[in-house]
Amino acid sequence: MKIVGGTTRIGQIGLVVLWMAACSGGGQPASDLTISRQTAEKGGNASSSDQTAQETHNGDQAGNSDGQGSDHSSNQGNNGSDQSGDAPSGAQGHDGQDIQGSGSGGVQDNDGGSAADASNQSGGSENPSRGEEFPIVTVSDRQQGVRTVYQPKAKRFLAVWNNFSEEVGWQVYGRVLNTQGGPHGSLKTVSPSGVERRTLPGIAHDPDTGRSLVVWGTADGDVLGRLIDQDGEPSGPVITVANSASGEVEPVVGFEATSRHYLVAWIETSPDFVLYSRVIDQEGGVVGDATPISEAVSGKLDLRMATDDDAGRFLVVWRDYRGQDTYSIIGRMVGPEGLPTSDEIVIADAVGSQINPELAYDASDRSFFVTWSDSRHSGAYELFGQVVASPDGLLVGPNVLLSPYGGYPHAIAVDAPRARCLVVYSKGESRLYGQYLSSDGVAEGAELALSTTEEGLQSLPDVVVDPSGGGLLAAWTDEREGTPHIFGRALAAPSPSAALPEGCSGFSAPDGRCLGCEADGGAVVDQACPLDGSYQNHGDYLACVTDAVNALRHEGRIGGACKVNLIAPRARSSVGR
Repeated sequence: MKIVGGTTRIGQIGLVVLWMAACSGGGQPASDLTISRQTAEKGGNASSSDQTAQETHNGDQAGNSDGQGSDHSSNQGNNGSDQSGDAPSGAQGHDGQDIQGSGSGGVQDNDGGSAADASNQSGGSENPSRGEEFPIVTVSDRQQGVRTVYQPKAKRFLAVWNNFSEEVGWQVYGRVLNTQGGPHGSLKTVSPSGVERRTLPGIAHDPDTGRSLVVWGTADGDVLGRLIDQDGEPSGPVITVANSASGEVEPVVGFEATSRHYLVAWIETSPDFVLYSRVIDQEGGVVGDATPISEAVSGKLDLRMATDDDAGRFLVVWRDYRGQDTYSIIGRMVGPEGLPTSDEIVIADAVGSQINPELAYDASDRSFFVTWSDSRHSGAYELFGQVVASPDGLLVGPNVLLSPYGGYPHAIAVDAPRARCLVVYSKGESRLYGQYLSSDGVAEGAELALSTTEEGLQSLPDVVVDPSGGGLLAAWTDEREGTPHIFGRALAAPSPSAALPEGCSGFSAPDGRCLGCEADGGAVVDQACPLDGSYQNHGDYLACVTDAVNALRHEGRIGGACKVNLIAPRARSSVGR
């Protein structure tokens, strides 16, 4: 093991490449609507409101936007720049521009806010043709930063986003969307009204109760949350998750089905940028005190989380100002009570910047797939990926280039029953595209054109998959009408391009006979690489395993899920150590 700045780099030598270059595309967007976040200087010091902290690579810059310690990452394209500027609190939108919204009108909600009347401003037909782009909301306000979940009981999607109107300031709104593609019911006001800006909201769904927990950060440095029901209606009071004097930003949330509670994580803005977590029960009750996830003194941004319900584990990842150059991607496995269950994991630490991580859990492979924007090659941001096995956080294979385009911004979702993932990214004039990948990174089918309008900028995508039917909802911030609104597109699931025989565990002979993955595929591997063989070290053994498994895969005799299942336990073994 290699220790980098007190962080463990786990098992990369000799492991198989599970994710290969698969996506195709065009250019990067000229700008984005990335939300305000905490400025992070190398060494972990927060810059004051009249200072600009500069990264030393590719012209990346991080500036204080409101005196609250909020970093604003914007204008990231193929020139590799990352800039933000000063602005007074409450007067600036998430895209760094003055908000000139005309107000929503609408009806007063019970928090004193103003919710748009969807009977008059539905933002689109109730049931557009499946596969068409549709406006989720196009009231006269500004909407930015959408997040989505699938609700299995209701068999519908739920979206939440930040909404600004001059009348009431920023609020978190929500709306239910049907699987055919279109709004279902009226707009819902999730948060109280206020003039303060909010970071990107987070949402996690509880399939037992049919409720979701939405969390957001305020300009005052607090983390708040609220339970909403399957129709998007608030089902409880606003929850104060964290409100220390230090300030907290960038909350993320996950739901763990075994313990049946939520876990919220966030970044404490000063002085050390500690990551914390806190448990919220199914009824919205705060459980226990905040627990540190990472106490390393370093700038941290772009916090994300995904949940492994099988093992009762969360993987938390973030952009960290440690490593050999500017930003790196670091993560940590966390248990259901918020306590770390692994060392910190260096997921990506190369020259240049590694930023903007996203991740999803693949139940078929018992692993997480982490993606991020990476400028290691030429200063232009490209899309990279890394498989992280659960529950121990083992890196399976090295970092892999997924696409030379679309590295920023992007989104990822896993279609576990079909052993594949979907990556949504920008290319050429900021249009949004998607590409299905098999579990070992092979492109499945043609690239999906999700947003092809020639008008305005489409950015900040999010994507969610209906695991029962495989349909997907992609949603994004869209400026085709001049003002940022939320658009979406629902698509039926294309069939996997090379499906294995029904009931097959992932190993099949050329004649189509269904064979067992470990019993048959494992026997082939162990014959090629005997457990009692002479190896110089563990990496030498894993190199042999890699070659044997890759040979089976290239012959078309195993699927990607079996490939991972054959390598992961052997990577953890003591052979050759």
